[in-house]
Amino acid sequence: MKNAVAVLLMIIALDSVSFGDVLIIANKDVPETILSQKEVREIFLGKRVQWSDNSRIRFVVISNPELHSMFLKKYVRLPHVEWEIYWKRIVFTGRGMPPETINSETEMVEFISKKHGAVGYVSSGAKLENREIKIIGDQ
Repeated sequence: MKNAVAVLLMIIALDSVSFGDVLIIANKDVPETILSQKEVREIFLGKRVQWSDNSRIRFVVISNPELHSMFLKKYVRLPHVEWEIYWKRIVFTGRGMPPETINSETEMVEFISKKHGAVGYVSSGAKLENREIKIIGDQ
């Protein structure tokens, strides 16, 4: 029985890994070619609002709870609850607006491909071919 549980736990762990990594993607016109974890964190916390060419950063998040949590853990280093509290505080104090939420990875890719200055994230398994986007997160 212990072996069966161990095997099951290993399969679950491997399955979560196979979901893949989180990729930071941006519109092809974004001047940056790579962003560090710190830069991604600053963008998604609303602390960095312009790209290096002074164009506006338009960041979006996805409504998929698993992917969003993976993103927050890897790049923002906040649990989902703290993320929500942070953005409520920012909005309440008039210091910013929360990011727009996209429903799916397909919609995320489509949105970013059409919006100048847009940045978001998808899983490493997302289909990115033939789009006006680039991967800019450090890996």
